[in-house]
Amino acid sequence: MNQSPEPLNTNTHANHRFPTDPPDMFQVSDEFAVLPEGKTAATPILKKIFIWCLVGGVILGAVLSVGVVKLLKYWGLTDVPQQPQIEIPASER
Repeated sequence: MNQSPEPLNTNTHANHRFPTDPPDMFQVSDEFAVLPEGKTAATPILKKIFIWCLVGGVILGAVLSVGVVKLLKYWGLTDVPQQPQIEIPASER
């Protein structure tokens, strides 16, 4: 009637609770297979993404810097400040 539970430390393959073959979700796909040089197949894709981000950042930085310089000139912040003229009395010369 009442069966005793299976022991946890058995080394037999008859244990039906744990499958011997791993499921498909744990198998490595060919997309990330290790190449002989130690690189994965995703490395060229990551290089392209990095280069596009780098080029985009340089272009965006150049556009923003030109815009900032134009705004500084428009507001007059690049002009030489006016020096107040100090009158020195003739008696002190």
